[in-house]
Amino acid sequence: MKRTVAFYWLIGIAIAALAIALGFYFDDTVRDFMAEHQTPALRSFMRYVSLFGDWPLHTALGLLLLVIAWIRDSKKWTRIFLAMLIAMSLAGVTGNVIKRTIPRPRPSVHTDMR
Repeated sequence: MKRTVAFYWLIGIAIAALAIALGFYFDDTVRDFMAEHQTPALRSFMRYVSLFGDWPLHTALGLLLLVIAWIRDSKKWTRIFLAMLIAMSLAGVTGNVIKRTIPRPRPSVHTDMR
C-alpha cells in the first residue's frame, strides 16, 4: 500500500516539475504573443481582472464570509474560510518572494495606451 502512495506522489511531483519547466521554456514566447495581440478592450478587461483578482478584495470577502460563518456558528465553514485566508496569505508571501528573487520585467499598472 505504501509503495502505491509513494508512486502516486512521485508521478505528481514529476508532472509538477514538467509543468514548471514548460512554463519557463515558453515564457518568452507567451510574453511576445501577449505583447503583439493587445487591444484597448482586452487591456480594459484585464485591468478589471487585476482589480478583482488582487488580494485586498479576496481578503475582505474572506473575512466577511468568516464572520458570517462564525455568527451562524458553523464550525465547518469557519474552518474553511480561515484555511482560505491562511492559504491566501501564504500565496501572497510566496508570490512576493518570487517576484523579488526572479529578475523579470513587470508591466506597470499606471501605463496608459498611447
